[in-house]
Amino acid sequence: MQCAATGDRPPQFVWERDGILMSSNTDPRYALGQVMTSDNSVVAQLNITRVRVEDGGLYSCTAKEGDHVATHENRLDVYGPPYIRSLPPVKIQSGESINLRCPFYGYPISKIDWEHKGKTINSNNLFQSRYKRNQVKKRKSRRSVVNIHGILTIPEVSKEDNGAVYTCIVTSPSGEMARRAFEIQVIEAPILEDLLLGNNLQEGQIVNIYCNVRSGDLPIHFEWLKDGKRIPSTLKVVERSSELFSALVIKKVSLEHCGTYTCVASNHVAKVNKSTELYIKVAPKWLEEPSNSSLLLGRKGTVSCSASGYPQPQVHWMKKDALLGTWQPVLELAGGGILSLPNGSLVIEEVSLTDEGLYSCNVENGVGTPLSKTVWMSVNKPVHFDTTSTNVTSRLGHPVTLECRALGDDPIRIIWTHDGNTLDSQNHRMKHSESKTSLGATSTITFQYSEAGDAEPPSPPSELRVESVRARSAALSWRARGPRGSLQYAPTTLAHTVWDRAISINVTRKDNDIRQTIEIHNLRPATPYAVRVATANEVGVSRYTAPVHFTTHEEAPSTAPSSIHVEQTENPGELFVSWLPPPKDSHNGIITGYHIKAVPQNVGSISEDSDTRTLKVTQQSGKQETTISGLLKNTRYAVSISAFNSAGSGPFSLPVFQDTMEGAPEHAPASVECTAVSSTSLRVGWQPIAIHGQGSSLIGYTILYATEESAWQNQTSLHAELYLQSLIKYTNYTIKVAGFSSYGAGPFSYPIVCTTLQDVPDAPADIKVLILSPTSLLVNWKKPEHPNGELIYYTVYVKPTSSNGSPQTLRVDMSRTTAEVKDLTTGRTYEAWVTASTNVGEGLASKRVSQTPLQRGVENSKQNSNIIVV
Repeated sequence: MQCAATGDRPPQFVWERDGILMSSNTDPRYALGQVMTSDNSVVAQLNITRVRVEDGGLYSCTAKEGDHVATHENRLDVYGPPYIRSLPPVKIQSGESINLRCPFYGYPISKIDWEHKGKTINSNNLFQSRYKRNQVKKRKSRRSVVNIHGILTIPEVSKEDNGAVYTCIVTSPSGEMARRAFEIQVIEAPILEDLLLGNNLQEGQIVNIYCNVRSGDLPIHFEWLKDGKRIPSTLKVVERSSELFSALVIKKVSLEHCGTYTCVASNHVAKVNKSTELYIKVAPKWLEEPSNSSLLLGRKGTVSCSASGYPQPQVHWMKKDALLGTWQPVLELAGGGILSLPNGSLVIEEVSLTDEGLYSCNVENGVGTPLSKTVWMSVNKPVHFDTTSTNVTSRLGHPVTLECRALGDDPIRIIWTHDGNTLDSQNHRMKHSESKTSLGATSTITFQYSEAGDAEPPSPPSELRVESVRARSAALSWRARGPRGSLQYAPTTLAHTVWDRAISINVTRKDNDIRQTIEIHNLRPATPYAVRVATANEVGVSRYTAPVHFTTHEEAPSTAPSSIHVEQTENPGELFVSWLPPPKDSHNGIITGYHIKAVPQNVGSISEDSDTRTLKVTQQSGKQETTISGLLKNTRYAVSISAFNSAGSGPFSLPVFQDTMEGAPEHAPASVECTAVSSTSLRVGWQPIAIHGQGSSLIGYTILYATEESAWQNQTSLHAELYLQSLIKYTNYTIKVAGFSSYGAGPFSYPIVCTTLQDVPDAPADIKVLILSPTSLLVNWKKPEHPNGELIYYTVYVKPTSSNGSPQTLRVDMSRTTAEVKDLTTGRTYEAWVTASTNVGEGLASKRVSQTPLQRGVENSKQNSNIIVV
């Protein structure tokens, strides 16, 4: 038996038979295993060698992956007498419905009955009347229903049903019967009272939480949770339980014990819970006490202030008005841009000069003395420049002055550099001076005469970024530092860029453009690139910016797969396909899969889309292969393949043609019927199998037939009927028919039962004649070994051995095998023989036995042998 399932990860499988777990230890004949298929599904297998009747039953396969569960079940029926497995008492919660499944095996089964208190609840005939001449009507119950699998459904049970016994009775068509009683134990679910907990609890006190059971059947198991999870051992909470209650003991309660406590009570049928809130009043305590802070102008500023306590303390920030000298809430004074976070922190999104001053953080929760701390917040201006750069032009040999103005609060330090090196203040050509202003500081250097080496290349551009990316182009922009610039871009491999092979583009800046924008084209799809820019002027070219990286988008593959090869497999309707991926430079991205299109030829109009299969592949190179199943049998297919990536599908390859293998017939013969021709022959007929669209060439039919005791026998026929000869007289035969081709046999038809006609019986066996009296004899015999029909009576013949006249005859009911012959002559020898008769006629005579009535006969024989006198 096989069971297939798919999931994000390979699932785990569990096999059960009639609700009992199966494993390799269940029986040495059982073997369990599982395999992974090419489509990433897992197939679990349960193999049974030398199957027996006791292997029958309802099998279920359950696949589990994380919290996800899927189950499928089906019966395995093995020919044999009926039997019912034993099960432990069934436990059920009062008020719930119950499904009692009859765990029977054996096949065929004609009827499943359930009894309760000696009365039949419901009768379910599983087979049609071909097994019996009259059909038993189903008896209906207003309360319980039995379905075809032998499941008794009781809609609602009560405590009064505890200990009730229901008996399942399984009957075969031949009248064999099995019965088994099942006990129901009705259990009341636990009912909990509200949890008991004291009021006005203070930190450090002893706390008890009581969980009492109002009603419910034992045994009851208790479990405690805090905030939905098991209580950590670090809290040192003690649990004390008995049969009907449980209690939690906290010897020294603290703030960390606060939360929601849940008592969970469970027994065999149900799990219930009750919850309560534990909280204690704790005065606020500083977790993070605020302190004097210095904030930067224009930046984001944060001041922390947090405290613990229960209930959760509330934090309020106040600021002292510099003009009025009064305290007011910060949020009212600010007019926006200031947040007070839940943890108590004060956040100023953009610090301004007006934010400087005295602040007070006040914490309270209604317990104990509130906390308060006053702090001073100062606002400092960060050093900055009005302009980041400027060009100064001077004639060679003439004096030149350079000025640097820095804005911000003290302390400010200004350093001059040339070509990345700090200027030497002892340079005889240079004079250096600094002065402080109300806004910051100014530094000036003056050269007495300029030299050619004083000039330097321009500064590189800034803020280079990628504006947009497509499959074959990208848009870039940067903040320009001069009238001209140079852009370089090149592909990158393994985070390495070969700039010697980069493509360069000269860019001229427009006068009014603050940001320079350019779009580069003719890029390759799905390719990583690095780009950098530089500024150029009359002196030279600045250094290039740090490279910015981007990857072009994917594009559908531009060529089809190659080297396509299609072969037949051993299975009908299946093709094995192999191919090579498209050339690497035409992937235009990462190949994630292939579309395999298999189009049947010469079978009418068929939508090509319906015959396209999608195959996802792992990251691998070289030969690809797959097996396409579920195709038409004995049919020519045109197979073509296209590759796809995340951007779309590429072109399909030229088709390759191949035929699928012929298969066995897919359908069983219909309307199979049987007619008794004689006592030793049957005529079996059926509707021929329509071979159109079957993908097989029908050769003939195979007929299997057997009695209840014999093995299957096989005959073949080229036509839609067959006469079975040399059969056993008046015997039930089970017959089924299947078509076969050169590949093999197809499915068999549903078995039917047919009986050969009656015939005259064989001779009675073991005839004996005893002396009853001087004038009577007792004739005794056994039933014929082969009655060949329904016996209706026996005929006893008696005549003197010396006479040629007609014998004396006695007709005896078929239920008896003895007869007394009276009014005979003492001392004369008689011979006796017996025949049996059916509706067809009288059968063969038994052997003749002679006996002579004498004076000394069998005394008191009537009393001693219970002889019936005819």
